Amino acid sequence: AGTYQISARATDNKGATATTILTVTIGAPSTVNQAPTVKLDVKQTNTVLPATLSLKADATDIDGTVAKVFFYRNDLQIGVDSIAPYEMTLPNVAAGSYVFKAKAIDDKGAFSVTAVQTTIGTVVSQNQLPIVKFTSPTSTLIPAPATLITLSVDASDADGTIKRVIFYNGDNVLAVDSIAPYTFGWANVAIGNYIIKAKAVDNIGASTTTSRYISVATAVVPNVPPSISILQPTTSNFLAPATFDFIADAKDSDGKIVVVQFYLGDQLIVNDSVAPYKTSFSSLAAGQYQIKVKATDNAGAYATIIRSITVSVPQPINQYPNISITNPTTTLQLAPATMTVTAIAKDVDGFVTRVVFFLNDDIIATDTVAPYSALYPTLQVGQYNIRARAYDNKGYSSTTTRSIYVVTSLTAPQNLPPTIYVISPKTLDVFKAPAAFTIACDAKDPDGKVKKVEFYQNDVLIGTDTTALYEQKIVGLIAGTYTFKIKATDDKGASASNIFTLTVGAAVPGFLGINIASATVFPNPFQNELSLNMKGLIGKTAQVTLLDMSGRVVLQTQNDVEENGLNATLNTENVVSGIYILQVQTPSETIVQKLIKD
Repeated sequence: AGTYQISARATDNKGATATTILTVTIGAPSTVNQAPTVKLDVKQTNTVLPATLSLKADATDIDGTVAKVFFYRNDLQIGVDSIAPYEMTLPNVAAGSYVFKAKAIDDKGAFSVTAVQTTIGTVVSQNQLPIVKFTSPTSTLIPAPATLITLSVDASDADGTIKRVIFYNGDNVLAVDSIAPYTFGWANVAIGNYIIKAKAVDNIGASTTTSRYISVATAVVPNVPPSISILQPTTSNFLAPATFDFIADAKDSDGKIVVVQFYLGDQLIVNDSVAPYKTSFSSLAAGQYQIKVKATDNAGAYATIIRSITVSVPQPINQYPNISITNPTTTLQLAPATMTVTAIAKDVDGFVTRVVFFLNDDIIATDTVAPYSALYPTLQVGQYNIRARAYDNKGYSSTTTRSIYVVTSLTAPQNLPPTIYVISPKTLDVFKAPAAFTIACDAKDPDGKVKKVEFYQNDVLIGTDTTALYEQKIVGLIAGTYTFKIKATDDKGASASNIFTLTVGAAVPGFLGINIASATVFPNPFQNELSLNMKGLIGKTAQVTLLDMSGRVVLQTQNDVEENGLNATLNTENVVSGIYILQVQTPSETIVQKLIKD
């Protein structure tokens, strides 16, 4: 593009000369003008010969205006109209076959032609324009040197045939192809911008033109920025004071990483140029933090990733109250037995609000003032479970059970039935469908040994355990109320039962109960460390409690439940050897497992 002067000088046989100069301005390539579209409708308006025909053309231009529409009969112009609607009347038309055409010209000189073949007195048919589109080149950017650019089009005509396809560079004809596939090899194309066109002409002479902008230029390969990801931490939630490592991975597909920078907010913390890229944070106070990692490659391109970290103030874990029965002190009572049951109850992080006394499952009395006691009714011969349940100021409760036997003689030989101590589920446990939990209990026999413990659900036997700790896993309970019975049988056939009911609420939308198979606690037996991996837990937090066989809390932690479940590690270095109960409790379920410390 630019302005040029072209001069021509003529010299005659005697040496005289004359010169003329022409100034030429070449503008930059402009947007390709789209040709207008035109349709022609030919109708016979009378029923006798000679016929009178009405010719109406529908012409539009998407990037300008229609200047004129010319009408032709057998390629001879018969009329022109420059105002829409574009139409004319042709009288005195003799019987015969004619080809009528309408040629629409826009305000920039581009035009389209449509044709209709008409037989007077019969049906008038509308010729359809051919269809043409470029299939090559597929990209508008052609890398130099362009030794050969293949121009190819698909062309078709619904009511006829393609007569020829004409290829153009701008308005200059490059080639004409009359045989499909329609293609042309454009050789040695110089660097620059071009508008290429292809015009398809059908057997009646109607045509359609398509165009494409291409640029031939020296190829520039852009630098691809690095990719970056955070490897650690895997969680975004910590308890204050928070200390953790922050590790990132960075790669560059077309170069190398020169530096990875770690920011806390807008403050640069460290530059690291050696993988794995790492920094550490220590003793972060409670609050919200933005940690940004920026990786830069050898060409200066960079990528960033941001992780939001929440450091929360640790919430104190509510401890269950402790309770023990101090009277009666003996298991055997002489019939008829009348007694006052007393209990001691304490709460290390709150206070005891009440103690409820039970005879088997029936409430006898409630005492709110220490020392806690209740007068029991006269008991006849039989086995009884004396229970005392203490509630703290946050609604947590613990229960202790003492089995007594009312006998006719304190010296007569007799087989006493076992006693059952239920460990889980607890009174405050809440379950949502599909519920999954473990019934766990301990059973003792005062004058022999426990042979087996049977578990019933709605009077149907669902499992038997012969080894303490006795437990039965329950999975997939739908919403409803269930009755569970634990029956312990000793080596002489005497048995005792404990019956309780449990209600499973409707499912919480978006949550699933835990699949017991996906709960992993290892190693077992354990030594100085115990790891938990539990997927599918319901709730945002889980209380992990380690209890000894007497029900005493040995270790307790509060843990966040992430999207992939609960992942926790307990330090058990100070836990003495023995058998323990691990209890994982969320607001809606409890999971229990027996463990051994070597």
